[in-house]
Parts: sequence; C-alpha cells; structure tokens
Amino acid sequence: MNMYYRVKVKIAIDTGKGVKYNSEYYLVEAQSVTDAEATTVKDLSDDSVDFEVVEVKKSEICKVL
Repeated sequence: MNMYYRVKVKIAIDTGKGVKYNSEYYLVEAQSVTDAEATTVKDLSDDSVDFEVVEVKKSEICKVL
C-alpha cells in the first residue's frame, strides 16, 4: 500500500546578486521514505537545478481527492 510523504527540498536560485536558497515542499505517493526521496530526486534532476533533499516525513494525508 502506498503512503503519502512530505519531501522538503532546498533549491538554489541565482538572483544575479548571488545564490539564494528556497525551501519547497512536495507531496509524494510512495511505498517508503527511500522511494519518496528517489522519486523526488528523479523528478527534479530532469529540471537541471541545484537542489538538496533536506527532509522526508510521512504525511498525515490519507487520500487525495
């Protein structure tokens, strides 16, 4: 059974005056924490941005309608 995980990602943004880091959150349907992280990394790698997965937590969300 798949669960939902909240993945916090730190993304580097070049502002022209330097690099700024923003935190973004993703809701990922996965079988485990490792699977949720791998899915996020695969998705963001396609965008060719600098990022770091900071945290993966089991979400309290049980269903997306």
